[in-house]
Amino acid sequence: MVESDVGRARSRMNLSHWDEYSSDRRQALLMEIAVAVRGREMPPARYTAIHPDARLTDQERVLISGWASAEMRRTNWGQYTQSLFCNESAIECTVPNP
Repeated sequence: MVESDVGRARSRMNLSHWDEYSSDRRQALLMEIAVAVRGREMPPARYTAIHPDARLTDQERVLISGWASAEMRRTNWGQYTQSLFCNESAIECTVPNP
């Protein structure tokens, strides 16, 4: 199960190939990372059930989503981050079409 999840995830986003992605693709992935982490979708529950140490603390969630936000601002997508990060307890955003 976990092996197939990893394979599927890498086919969607492989950080080893980050520099090969277009700017628009990277922006979309950053948004997805932030939304998934803030929404507690990542890491998946079926993974943390097997690896409880992989659970993210609230502080780690803020750090990861903050990094994604900073990267989006650094690469001129700041207009999309304000609504994403304005509320610590909820995500309200519109994901642009890259």
